Amino acid sequence: MSEIQDYAQSLFDGGLNCAESTIASLSKFLGVESDLIPKIATGFGGGFSRTKSVCGAVTGAIMSLGLLFGRNQAQERKETCYGKTQEFITSFLETFGSLNCFELSGIDFNTPEGARLYKEKVHNECCVKLVRFAVERVLSMRPE
Repeated sequence: MSEIQDYAQSLFDGGLNCAESTIASLSKFLGVESDLIPKIATGFGGGFSRTKSVCGAVTGAIMSLGLLFGRNQAQERKETCYGKTQEFITSFLETFGSLNCFELSGIDFNTPEGARLYKEKVHNECCVKLVRFAVERVLSMRPE
């Protein structure tokens, strides 16, 4: 478990955003290879492109749950994926108290002060924990 968390953190520390790091590490672990990963997650970093919305680690995890439990056609069931997503969200909220990037990080990524604080403190003291939790939680939910 910690190996994939370490890999996710290395991607995150290396410059991928929280959503990209989460889905890229999980998809690699799951054996899903595509040029679209992590591209598909780029706009989700920083709370939906720095708009102070849903945490990118959360959205990366939900996209990864789609890889595990999602469907390919409309007639296929979506309830399993929805249930796993709700389970993930509940555990994230119980652990961190919010899904919102701004509430979790306490910074506005769009300001010079926010950018500085992110680099100096928030990346390591806050966001790394969120990415590592998201990866661990999704891995714990995978089918046996």
